[in-house]
Amino acid sequence: MQLPEREQKLWDRIGAERASEGVPLAVCSTITPLPFWGVILAIVIFIPLALILSFFMKRQAVIVQGGRIVVLELGFWRFRVTGEPANLPLAPESVRLEGNALLIEDRKLHLQPGWGLSARRIVELAETG
Repeated sequence: MQLPEREQKLWDRIGAERASEGVPLAVCSTITPLPFWGVILAIVIFIPLALILSFFMKRQAVIVQGGRIVVLELGFWRFRVTGEPANLPLAPESVRLEGNALLIEDRKLHLQPGWGLSARRIVELAETG
């Protein structure tokens, strides 16, 4: 199964170390702890504030791979994997979409603009098992 172009570009940037696990079924990009509009607002108000804020922001890649949901913590600017991946079972109770956020167990991950379809596909994959 071929990933959509946007997901494939993200996978090409971060997937080298996870290639042994196989090709993912879906990939989605999220940020925490603030939604994307918070970063945009900081840029509008005061550009140095946005730079300071970016040190506290984390980007995640949510991947459905090998029958599991994998959450990779990434650096905000360079997409470098910064921590241990969270491996969760691919089950309906593990993931749901709430507005513009993907809820994975007890974590609220804010979707970046344009990643809504990918997030819906992740939820659908979890529901179908």
